[in-house]
Amino acid sequence: MWSLQVFERVKIFLWKMIWGRFPTFAWFNKISGIEVENCVLCSNQFDEQNHIFFNCDFAQDYWCLVESKLNIRFRYRNGWENGEWLKEADQYEELSGSRLKDFLANSFWFL
Repeated sequence: MWSLQVFERVKIFLWKMIWGRFPTFAWFNKISGIEVENCVLCSNQFDEQNHIFFNCDFAQDYWCLVESKLNIRFRYRNGWENGEWLKEADQYEELSGSRLKDFLANSFWFL
């Protein structure tokens, strides 16, 4: 992750995501006792990291768009919070694995 060709703030963002330190309502609830709120994007589920990046309707639409634009299908979309996407990107050699990793890292940042 640290060798990706992205801004340092994106690397720190990814580190927080992989280690479950991304500040969500669920995370704030854990450290402060604040009541958990629903997702600000879809209002369907409580706002926790896995939901925001993978299960939210907005996130699902975003990843489907990325897949269609790159003409690929990610196998482990729901397991990416632990950094599995770094390994999965290597299988797409035609897209240059390291460039795909950089693209995905920035995609998490912009999502």
